Amino acid sequence: MSYLNGVSVFVEAADAGGFSAAAERLNLSRSAVGKTVAKLEQSLGVRLFHRTTRTQSLTDEGQLFYENCLRGLGEIRAGEALLESGKQEIQGRLRLSMPVHFGRQCIMPLLSSCSVNTRAWSSTSISAIATSISSRTASISPSAPARSGVNPN
Repeated sequence: MSYLNGVSVFVEAADAGGFSAAAERLNLSRSAVGKTVAKLEQSLGVRLFHRTTRTQSLTDEGQLFYENCLRGLGEIRAGEALLESGKQEIQGRLRLSMPVHFGRQCIMPLLSSCSVNTRAWSSTSISAIATSISSRTASISPSAPARSGVNPN
């Protein structure tokens, strides 16, 4: 069991108002919740809950720890959400080879209309290279108009 797991079980028990309700929310046994909280209390060296046969309530130290744990878990969730949102954005470089006229007339307008945000464009470029004797290129970016020229390669 990790320390963070113990903290999340403790927070759930405090939110639920007891070990039985927390066990139900977490799909654990009441005994598992109680043991997890007891291990956390032992590692911290303080009692977090006042326990009677019918109720559990936070001690003063438990209340302070609970408030700090809420902030910490909130920050962890925010970090997870930030990382998850980064997975859903288009990233990377897109390179296409095609005739210049087709790139200018068909592909560039299509990509311009599909762009959801400019962050995706910051690392995207289009190079259309003609297969004729003199290579010409066309490129597009969100901040600059389409341009064409001789390919230096």
